Amino acid sequence: MSIGSRIGEQRCEIGWSQVRLADEAGVKQSAIGNIESGLRQRPRELVSIARAPACLAGMAGDWQGAEDRASAAQARRS
Repeated sequence: MSIGSRIGEQRCEIGWSQVRLADEAGVKQSAIGNIESGLRQRPRELVSIARAPACLAGMAGDWQGAEDRASAAQARRS
């Protein structure tokens, strides 16, 4: 299952719309839609989505890995 599919599934389980998730994460709703539909395979918003309050708690392990990869990539750019 893709990360976008998992985000959409978990979002629905907690009863959030794409708009609510986008608001909580501080990203655009279109980004959420593109991620969930698979148009965005490596979303830079992933860490922001993971940090949304109470958001997608069932994916905590996936988020930690994504956050670690994002931090490492940022360190390499510095």
